Amino acid sequence: MNLAIGNTSRHGVCGFLGVWLIFGMLTSVPHGFADEPQAVDFHRDIKPLLSDRCFHCHGPDKESRKADLRLDVRGEAIQLAITPGDSATSEILRRIASDDPD
Repeated sequence: MNLAIGNTSRHGVCGFLGVWLIFGMLTSVPHGFADEPQAVDFHRDIKPLLSDRCFHCHGPDKESRKADLRLDVRGEAIQLAITPGDSATSEILRRIASDDPD
């Protein structure tokens, strides 16, 4: 399995996204001026970030896809990179947090 991230600027953005995702999994995120925090919602909070920052290289466009990894298709993302309910064993978070440029 080769999930190399070749562009260090994308690596930094993905690192920020990974930290934000982990934080969001552990806490609830307040929205607006509401006193009550709302739980993180995938479609409202996570998918727009993936769409803006990750789908360029790991989305539906086969010509620009890197490492044969699609994050826009749940089955493929789970098969290769994400362990639902167990972020500690998710390959995607290990790679985002890695200092290895490859």
